[in-house]
Amino acid sequence: MSAGRRVLIPGGTGGVGEGVVRACLAAGAQVVVPTRSERRAAEFRRILGAAASDRLQVVVHDYTTLEGAERLVAGLGEPLDDVVAPIGGYWGGRPLQAIDAADRQRVFALVLGPVRTRSAGDAPPGWISADLIGEVAVAVSASAEPGREIRLPDSAAAAKVLDLLRGRG
Repeated sequence: MSAGRRVLIPGGTGGVGEGVVRACLAAGAQVVVPTRSERRAAEFRRILGAAASDRLQVVVHDYTTLEGAERLVAGLGEPLDDVVAPIGGYWGGRPLQAIDAADRQRVFALVLGPVRTRSAGDAPPGWISADLIGEVAVAVSASAEPGREIRLPDSAAAAKVLDLLRGRG
């Protein structure tokens, strides 16, 4: 991801999302993070501390419906370059990169193992950190890789994928 790219990160205030937000800001991106309450927005800025630069825009908005998401994007004014959605759960449909609306885009599904977040406390050393997931998301965006599924079962696998994406592996 190059400096100046505008990226929307729904779910950015969550444990994994925080790592993605930090990595995108560190890469020089303009980052938009929607959240549903002023309280959560203020708490997120406090958690980010110095990383919450002028390139971070936290928007209070309910984006949990298709109509709400469309209003959010329409209200941003400037076009987006990237969307990183650090969301979880089981998806039984086609791979994300095979969905019809993705035909014109590169879509990556990062399939994660256990994640070490602020709220996870003392996690085993092999768990992936939210910051490492953020670094992988930034490296994927900056790469010329075609959209695909990338499995990150543990921190060693994530580090290997990161090296490959950065041309060091």
